[in-house]
Order: sequence, then structure tokens, then C-alpha cells
Amino acid sequence: MKNANHAPSFRKLNLGAAMKSSFWSVFALLLLGFECTFAGTFEDGVAAFEAKDSVVALRLLVPLAEQGDRQSQFIVGSIYYRGIGVPQNETQALKWLRMAAEQGTPEAQFNVGNLNFYGKRTPHNAVESVKWWRLAAEGGHAGAQTNMGYAYEMGIGVKLDYVEAVKWYKLAANQNHPQAQHSLAAAYQWGHGVTKDDAEAARLYRLAAEQGIASSQAMLGGIYLNGQGVEVDYGEALKWTRLAFAQAELPAIVYMGLMYLEGKGVSQDYLRAYTCFDMLADSDDKGLVDFASQKLRDLAGRMQSKQITDAKELSKACRQRKFKDCL
Repeated sequence: MKNANHAPSFRKLNLGAAMKSSFWSVFALLLLGFECTFAGTFEDGVAAFEAKDSVVALRLLVPLAEQGDRQSQFIVGSIYYRGIGVPQNETQALKWLRMAAEQGTPEAQFNVGNLNFYGKRTPHNAVESVKWWRLAAEGGHAGAQTNMGYAYEMGIGVKLDYVEAVKWYKLAANQNHPQAQHSLAAAYQWGHGVTKDDAEAARLYRLAAEQGIASSQAMLGGIYLNGQGVEVDYGEALKWTRLAFAQAELPAIVYMGLMYLEGKGVSQDYLRAYTCFDMLADSDDKGLVDFASQKLRDLAGRMQSKQITDAKELSKACRQRKFKDCL
């Protein structure tokens, strides 16, 4: 018989938000890989860019970009893409980044794909996004490989194909890309495109969780709470769940509620358990709302009315503090 206190299943959270590389680290690597014909002026432009004087950087680099220097094109496009020292301008960003992308710059290809998919002023075009992500991914760009995995997993701009998704996630995960590690962990957890393997899922979630991915921290908390692919360890469950709870991850709120309800890793505390489940009452996930509502009804039969009132006040205060230091 299924344990009535078992948490609902949480599939991989949507990681379709743009998976952008750390710009400054990528920029430094790009400088090592480019040759520039206009050394003196280019170096002055880069110095201005690094000093975040984008007005001077653009004055020096735009003429070089117009002459076809792909490194200058990439920097000019990046200035507009990220709004570094100037107003963000997707039209200008796409113009210059596309020029660099057409000359084979993986980071530019990646960002052209992102602009076509996530841009606020650029027409949404999933097929075009996948085209550029694929070029960047084939050039070894981990973020683009992750986006290709997501495209195949969700059937965005391509036919849905879990096996192909796993292929791309593995390439990026092998480069220690945390979102790819999370997505690959979910594939192993649910057996999508690979043979189900709870131990491998736990290993990959940990790698991503250690890099600060809140959804991985939440999943890892549940894994240790329920002993999925690892030995049950309430201390580890509490550690990872608290990290994710502080970032308002819904699975972590559920797991904190269950731990307080059952006294696992913490002292049994119905008030705090009620507080956690009350936080879920206005979720958009009907299954989650139904689960939380049942727990609230069960707890109401064990608590005094003042305790329930206090729990609701604590729930409200916790949300106002954005889940920081509230339990």
C-alpha cells in the first residue's frame, strides 16, 4: 500500500530559461582564440570595454566590426545584447552577433539562438534558434549543447526525441554544465532516453546541486529523504532541502513539511508542518494543491485553533521574507 505521507512525484523543473554562459569568463577565452588584424585600435577598444566604458569601446570597435573583424563584431553585439553601459538593444545585438556567428564564433551562435527564442523584441523562431544552437553545440559550446538537449526533450523546433536529448545533455554534463547535469539526472530518474538508474540520477543531481542549482538541491533532498538510489540520510535530506527551500523551490517546501510532520531530520512540529503546506495552497499545480490540502486537513485534526492561526501567520511572514530564515 502506498505510504500516505509520501510526497508527490516531481519531474524535472522547466529549465528552458536561457542558459547563458558566464560572459566575462567566455570573453577572456575568446580573446585567446581570435586573431585581430587591427591590433592597436582593437586593444584600446577592449581596454575600454573591460573598463566598462562602452561609449569609447563602440567608437573604436564598430569601424573594425564593419570591416569584418569577427572579434569586434562579437564584442559590439555583446555590449548591446547585455546592455553594458548602453541601453539594451536586441536589434543591434542580433545584427552584430549574427555577423560573428556567420564567421563561426560559437558564443555568438549560441546568443543568436537565444535571441531568436527568448528575445523580447526579436520574433520568436524556434527552428532558427535550434539551427544556431546546433552550430554552437557542434563547436563544443556547453550551453548550446544543453539547449539542444532541452529542444529535443520538449520537441521545440525539432521532433521530440529523448535519446537525442540525452546525447546532448551528456556532452554538456561532461563539461560540468550544471543545468545539463540536472536535466540528465532527470532523464535517469524517469528513464527518458536511457535505462532508469536512481543511483546515477542521485550522482548527477549532487553535481548540479553543488554548483547551486536550486531545483537539483530540492530533488537531492527528496532522494535522501526517500532513499532513492542512496541510503536514507535525514541529515543530508535536511541540508539540501533547506538550501532549496530558501530559494522557494516547491518540492523543497513539500519535503520540509513532510520532515516536520514525521519528525525526520528535525523534531516533529505540526505547526511548522502546517506552515509549509499552507505555503502551497495557492500553487498553480492542482495535484500539489490537492496534496497540501489533504495534509492541512489531517493536521487540523491534531492542532489547536491558535496553533493553526500561528502557522498561517508564519506562512504569510515567510513568503513576505521570500523564504529566508523563516523556519
